[in-house]
Amino acid sequence: RPVDDQKWQKLIQNIKGRQNVEGMMMLYPGLSGSSFVSIYATHFLIEAKLKNKKIDLDLLINLKRILSKTLINKSPDSLEDAREMSYALYVLSLDGEMETNSLVSLRQKLDKNFKDWKKDITALFLAGTYKKYKMNNEADQLFSKIKWLDIQKEGSGFFNQDVSGAYYLIVLADQFYDAKEKVSFTELQKFIDKVSKKGYSSLSAALSIMALAKWPGSTEKLDINDKILSFKNAKDKNSQAINLEGKIFKEGKVNILSSLIKINPEKNNSIFYQFIESGFENKKLPLITEGLEIFSRILDENKKEISQAEIGQTYNMEISLRAIDNEKYNLAVVQLLPAGFEYILKRNPNSENSVQSTQESEASSEEGDEEGHYDEGTDQEESSRTPDSSVFNDRLEGQESNLSIDYMDLREDRIILYLSSLSTSLTHFKFNIKAVYKGSFIFPGPYGEGMYNPEFKAVAEPKKIDVIENP
Repeated sequence: RPVDDQKWQKLIQNIKGRQNVEGMMMLYPGLSGSSFVSIYATHFLIEAKLKNKKIDLDLLINLKRILSKTLINKSPDSLEDAREMSYALYVLSLDGEMETNSLVSLRQKLDKNFKDWKKDITALFLAGTYKKYKMNNEADQLFSKIKWLDIQKEGSGFFNQDVSGAYYLIVLADQFYDAKEKVSFTELQKFIDKVSKKGYSSLSAALSIMALAKWPGSTEKLDINDKILSFKNAKDKNSQAINLEGKIFKEGKVNILSSLIKINPEKNNSIFYQFIESGFENKKLPLITEGLEIFSRILDENKKEISQAEIGQTYNMEISLRAIDNEKYNLAVVQLLPAGFEYILKRNPNSENSVQSTQESEASSEEGDEEGHYDEGTDQEESSRTPDSSVFNDRLEGQESNLSIDYMDLREDRIILYLSSLSTSLTHFKFNIKAVYKGSFIFPGPYGEGMYNPEFKAVAEPKKIDVIENP
């Protein structure tokens, strides 16, 4: 999809802003560098370069140096390490960087130490690298044994099955075009169906878009006319055409009460369509415990749960969660504050930069919104953010936790915790809130989800809380 130059340059600046002093890419400000994110960013920039997009060449050169000098030359202690090394080798090969010694060394260590590596996505990246090196026999031999929808079936972290499936299509389209019959239309439809069922993360969605854009026939122009979609209400005998407008993506409005929406293609083509509903849920969200359990309580000074609070009084909010069956990785936890309450930020009195940095962050975010910047999972009007407490030494009053928190995002109406891992033991995050408005309010239940594996998630049931004036 075309992106205007201003937004594109903003994106490049955001990528540069995620580099640490060593040149590695960080998942969140203040963290150590992430190998996978560094490789992924390099891959993104090379793909953009191949499409003649204007990129920061110094940024790309520095990232490639990190990959070639550090990431591909370590000794893999696990298959996860080998997976990232093979991905780095493949990405470097896309930009003409041949690291033959590293490739040979990695292959030897895989054959010696990891007997099942040929069933892993590691084999896919090595096959693609061999192809770029013109080592066709080795490439074809490895690639022929990889089954698409079985790859990384038990994967975790960044390389789960959805992400690995997208990478398979990408490498297939770029390096093994003649073998495209290995993927049937039925299998491709199964892959796409996950998107319509919300079975995707931001990473798998981005890679799936890249993969499908490369897929044979994806660039063929399909003439979408105004009669391709029609709808029918329960009382109507005849269907009515949906008026579609737009140059790149055709859009139209239809009554949500329509009983039937029909697609009428004039040719034997497959088209992608999406229906989007706007507004608020008019039903209570159901309790969800899929791989996670989560709940929260508001406690008084005696650590007893309350359903009534007094204006001006401080209470302790406790978020509790655990993983079900086995440890989970890379999660986001969201707790909306009940209306009528606010959290209390405890700033470091010795750090003047804390307040200044917060104001600069808010100003920067507002500028980003004016330029069309959009953060996934947020509303555009929510531009104000508080910097990570681990970086600026700011904390919430009463903050206590035994969670593995990578980053804490404080917003006006919610707190978002990003966790590197979650054990099966019950863990907690506590902080103080203050009652500020009188009334009866809904206390939203917390929500947790795997950022790169949407198959585990949890939603707690909301509660009701009353805020009264001091007797």
